[in-house]
Amino acid sequence: MLVELAALLVKWRPAFARHATWVRVVTVLLGLVLATGRRTVTASIVARGRQFGPWAADYLAFSRAPWQVDRLFDAVVDAVLDTEQRFCLGGRYLCVAVDDTGLPKTGKCIRSARWMRDPMSPPFQVNLRWGLRYVHLAAILPLHRLGLDPRAISVGFAPAPSIKKPGSKATNEQLSEYKKARKKHNLSVVAVQRFAQLRKHLDATGHHDLTVLAIGDGSYTNCTVLRDLPERVEYLGRTRSDLALHMPAEPGGRKIYGQRLPTPEAMRQDPERPWTHTELFYAGGVRQVRFKEVGELLWRTGARRRRLRLLIIAPTPYRAPGHGRRRTYYRDPAYLLTTDLTTPAEELIQAYLGRWQIEVEHRDLKTGLGVGHAQVWNDNSVARLHAAHVALWSMIKLAALRSFGLTRSEAYPVRPAWYPQEPNDRASQADIVEVLRAELRGYQPHEPWPKLPASPEIKAARTRKRLEIQNS
Repeated sequence: MLVELAALLVKWRPAFARHATWVRVVTVLLGLVLATGRRTVTASIVARGRQFGPWAADYLAFSRAPWQVDRLFDAVVDAVLDTEQRFCLGGRYLCVAVDDTGLPKTGKCIRSARWMRDPMSPPFQVNLRWGLRYVHLAAILPLHRLGLDPRAISVGFAPAPSIKKPGSKATNEQLSEYKKARKKHNLSVVAVQRFAQLRKHLDATGHHDLTVLAIGDGSYTNCTVLRDLPERVEYLGRTRSDLALHMPAEPGGRKIYGQRLPTPEAMRQDPERPWTHTELFYAGGVRQVRFKEVGELLWRTGARRRRLRLLIIAPTPYRAPGHGRRRTYYRDPAYLLTTDLTTPAEELIQAYLGRWQIEVEHRDLKTGLGVGHAQVWNDNSVARLHAAHVALWSMIKLAALRSFGLTRSEAYPVRPAWYPQEPNDRASQADIVEVLRAELRGYQPHEPWPKLPASPEIKAARTRKRLEIQNS
């Protein structure tokens, strides 16, 4: 794995003006991954055994040295496409999930930190937290073609701070400028910019025929994204159940919008619109999915003249975990809008089901990897360090997939007995970090302890218990 990782990190070298800066940044990031506890730059220094030497250069590599963090993700995109070709996963689409996430902070010296809504707050009380906001792009590896759960590989992590609102003494001109600035600096605008940069890189590397399928939730299904999509970038996202949709007008006239269609919720309940049954892979297996498809339509306030397609997914029944629970529950229905008018609906729904992997990636990055723990306040450091931390983890995941395969092999440490042993299980973040730590420090992952023989007293007690069960 270490050899494969080194081959991937060599692709980062053109992003740096000096060789020493490239080595410094890579070693600091590796220290962040291998450190224990809070993943700060100080913890990285201690993990590398450099706590008794000069340490200022580790901070200056992110605040003063000339290099671009976006070029790191360009190398990640190239590695993702090469990995898909290795495992014969390539197609005419590159599925990219988009979402925003926040990194909690406490210091008031970070100029891009803002008050944000806490997504973990209860529904009856909206809580606020201080932190940084980023737009996250993750490529979804279509492993469902091999009977495995898809994997998310981060290919973009861009800061997206909100515009500060003027105070109570602000003039009308300042308020009007603030409203104009909000339209030019929001999550949707940053997402479209990232799509354009990804499309530009794919064209520069010879992937003109590869279409980008951006998959988002309801917050990105809006006029900003749908109207400003770059060429050869399609969008698929969730939408509301009460959307106002129209049929296109008859050709030959000046009219654009035709008959008003029922709402998506009314279409779902309409018995004259039959359900289509198909089998798709999600939640670890192939399952039945019912959906309805509505052809070309128009959304006046959203996409204007751009033709869209509506996909309605029926609620899926499931049983809650736990012993003795027999009640059947239903998930909410899903209403999807897409700009792709030609791809079969089954493929689009399968791509949307894989979008959940970006939420899993959020948990791994922030909870397991400690992205956002580093205590830096310089503008360059804030924009570079956290994004580079995410980019390195993408390279580590790709190196693990290339070295050990798509499933969990014997190269990883032995799991505890209470952990479920699945034949197609994938390696967790802790497994990958443990193997990387072992290879860097020159030892093998620990083997399980030998099974100790039971004492005569324990053997006698077990025999009595077994006889009692047999006689009862």
